[in-house]
Parts: sequence; structure tokens; C-alpha cells
Amino acid sequence: MNDDFLSPKDAAKIIPGRPHISTVWRWMNRGVRGRRLRSTLIGGRRYIPREAIREFLTAPSDWDRVAEIEHAEADVRREMGQ
Repeated sequence: MNDDFLSPKDAAKIIPGRPHISTVWRWMNRGVRGRRLRSTLIGGRRYIPREAIREFLTAPSDWDRVAEIEHAEADVRREMGQ
């Protein structure tokens, strides 16, 4: 079970690009582009489940959803104009 949870420091070591530990903390606390890195408090210390890292890195951001909506609206306008 210990392998299922990582400290922010250990998480920073396995995330592609090796972000600084403060970046990992920021992703947990404030998030980035509408998504937050899920973490849990165990014994007064913050840990990140391994699957949360995968979810965070692969989840679409709010910016991706905005782009999808804009493309869909452009398609509708184009169809209505034809």
C-alpha cells in the first residue's frame, strides 16, 4: 500500500519534466487550468495517490473544453451559412 501513495517530493521525481516540488504543491492547492492534483492527508502529511498523477496529467483542462465548444459553434455557424 505504501507504493500507492507518494509524497509531493517523490511525485515530482516521477512526473515527466521533473517539475519543482513547489509546482506540485501549487497543482494540489490551487490547480492549473481548471484542474487540481488530488491528494490526501495521512497522519498530518500530504500524499498523492499514483493514479491521481495519471488522472491529472491526462485530464482535459478547461481550456480544452473551451476550444471544443468554440470549434462546435464555428461548425454550426458554417452549416447555417451554407
